[in-house]
Amino acid sequence: MLKDIAVIMTGGDGDSSAVNAGVKLARHFDGKLRPLQMVELPAPAFSTSAILPHPQTQALHEQLRRRASTAAERTQSELDAAHVDTHRVRIVEALYAHAWAMAARECYCTDTIVIGKHQQKDAGKWQLQNIGGLLFQTGRPMLIVSPASELSVPIKKILIAWRPTREASRAIHDAMPLLQKAESVEIVVYDDDADQDARHRRRVVTDHLWHHGINARCVAIDSRGVDIASLILSHSDNIGADLVIAGGYGHSRFVEWVLGGVTRGLLAEAKVPILLSH
Repeated sequence: MLKDIAVIMTGGDGDSSAVNAGVKLARHFDGKLRPLQMVELPAPAFSTSAILPHPQTQALHEQLRRRASTAAERTQSELDAAHVDTHRVRIVEALYAHAWAMAARECYCTDTIVIGKHQQKDAGKWQLQNIGGLLFQTGRPMLIVSPASELSVPIKKILIAWRPTREASRAIHDAMPLLQKAESVEIVVYDDDADQDARHRRRVVTDHLWHHGINARCVAIDSRGVDIASLILSHSDNIGADLVIAGGYGHSRFVEWVLGGVTRGLLAEAKVPILLSH
């Protein structure tokens, strides 16, 4: 069950979606929220002729702190009005450090992490780095929601992007509380073999979910050279999925950034909520 739900807020336009999703999950699973307002305090710029930081650095830090405090107070008021079980909003400062590295330390003892995908111009690369960092550092599943498509709870229809890998296996087991509440689950396998062994592997994962009381079926699709992430999202739209579940970063993040990958494509293009595990 999802009893301890972290919500990461970074000051972007995706924070509201993350808070709303967290509230819905907490109500549905009778869980408790752990809202975290992150504030990244950048390293100071140094003058070439002095060892002291630029005098504007302190002013910038104070401005960022005030902005985070205002955002935290606003979120706390929303949570109080929602009458949901929650910790107080905690402000976490990342002084001369990456915000995701500090957030990871706060999320080790949570059942899932909810984060909103920002829509601002130029926010994409920074956002993907944060999500990737959290996935690798915490070992916890992450639910990424977008302002373009709010999370619907209870989640009725779920799409699982399946591969026989450690990451995909972790994802479906992390998502068991959600899968067991769903009305239907479709497992999609791309570019799988057509032999008896491949059919056996697909039957095993379907039977495993059925043993847990999950109404699941598996389909195998030939990508015909089309980008897998695009196919997953297109299929998700076609079946009206409320959530996509996938293993995150089956390749290293370096390979994902240089050559591209399914995880990067899903994070960049998805409007439907996505749950990733690594």
